[in-house]
Amino acid sequence: MDIRQKMAIIVIASILLTAIPASILVYSYAQAKILSSEIMTLIEITQRQADIASQRFLQGQPKLEGLARLLQAELAKPGVIKSAVFQ
Repeated sequence: MDIRQKMAIIVIASILLTAIPASILVYSYAQAKILSSEIMTLIEITQRQADIASQRFLQGQPKLEGLARLLQAELAKPGVIKSAVFQ
């Protein structure tokens, strides 16, 4: 093996010894950044959906309270039990 081949092997080995760990670090950093950005996006979407659902429940609350009062009033009335006739 002549000096030229030895130098080429040393240069290639040096490049690989620095490039492989660097690429692993860049990959893990990029993966962490992408995951954190996706997590933040999903949190925002979930929060918006929860807010919309909460608003819908709050809008329906007066109707549900009115229905509850009506049902309580009907159940509190003493009276004849109505039965259904099945044929």
